Amino acid sequence: MLSDLNAISTGLAQQLKTYVNKGGTLLVFPSNDADLTSYRALLEPLNAAYPEKLLIGDTKVSGINLQNQVFKNIFEDFPQNPDLPVVKKYYTLSSSSNNRSENIMFLPGRLPFWTGYSSGRGKVYVSAVALDEDFSNLPRHALFLPVMFRIALLSGHDQPLFYTLGADETIEVPPVQTNPKQLLKLVKQGQSIIPEVKQEEGSTLLYMADRLQETGIYDLKKQDSTVAVIAFNDNRSESDLSYLSGSELSALVPRAATVLASGKASLKSMVTESNFGLQLWKLCIILALIFLGVEIALIRFFKTDTQQVSQPV
Repeated sequence: MLSDLNAISTGLAQQLKTYVNKGGTLLVFPSNDADLTSYRALLEPLNAAYPEKLLIGDTKVSGINLQNQVFKNIFEDFPQNPDLPVVKKYYTLSSSSNNRSENIMFLPGRLPFWTGYSSGRGKVYVSAVALDEDFSNLPRHALFLPVMFRIALLSGHDQPLFYTLGADETIEVPPVQTNPKQLLKLVKQGQSIIPEVKQEEGSTLLYMADRLQETGIYDLKKQDSTVAVIAFNDNRSESDLSYLSGSELSALVPRAATVLASGKASLKSMVTESNFGLQLWKLCIILALIFLGVEIALIRFFKTDTQQVSQPV
């Protein structure tokens, strides 16, 4: 984060550009006496807006972009008349050709107040005010900390769930300083593999090639401390999905139990039938009830007439 920096040297600007292009996140809050030329030299190559002119006058942030990822899960219910930062003076920001710019907050007339820009693999967030109460009450406003926290969360780079065993992949982990006496090792259940390591700006790269022979979850350790946890899985494209038919299985193991062939019936019913045979008790009960009903109907509706015989006294 750059804050209250009057001028940005050429060397620092170059380092920051490299950092952003490799996936870093840069926040820029210009100072009260900012050297606008040096700010432009930093931000313009990153396709981000840069401060152009200082305007003095009371105004207020007129709105925030609730669709921006920065505000995700910050508000349960957004009020109709929210309390937004008050501004005493601010820098006008240049119009950027970056079509991936994202307004966080804006001034009346949709002028940018705090905006994010995608650059390379990273992000740049530029503010129109300094973190100084002579500019605005943003530093002590209730929105400031949640926004900064969300930007920090969004700056994280999610590691893949797993890497493919045997694939020539580069594994990127947070920067770790090593030396010949403190090597990085991948450890799993007593096994230890030393990967090839290359240091780059803002990250450490591991090259495994075919050094791993088993899938599983490995701890990346530097001495006794765990730096990262990395999972390796089999290559799914190499799985053999061919299978034998039911007749081929029966011919292969003629003395085996019955082969259950896939069909419309559920596996449970197929296994039950295989174990207990075809059960007819339900059918017998149904037939018995039908015959009982028929018998009752015959007795009720087809009675035979009986003749009464008088007995002699």
